[in-house]
Amino acid sequence: MKLFLMLLWRTWLPDWAHDRSPDPYHFYRRQFTAAYKRRYRFVSLLWFIALITIGLVASLPVAIIIVIFASCISFAILDETEKKAP
Repeated sequence: MKLFLMLLWRTWLPDWAHDRSPDPYHFYRRQFTAAYKRRYRFVSLLWFIALITIGLVASLPVAIIIVIFASCISFAILDETEKKAP
């Protein structure tokens, strides 16, 4: 089964998806850099805390607010665009 999935992976994905070397300027390979992995772990911790808080509060309006807030913060942390001074 693993061989079949590997063949399917090689056949269907484009060539750039096979390369897993870290490159901070490539749109796909930047997720293999240490800085991205560190930010991803922080976002995972943020979502874990948000889910624990939702479980403790058990109120739908509060849960919706927490999910929206956690989503916005997650996108802001994982954003890869370069900020240039005006």
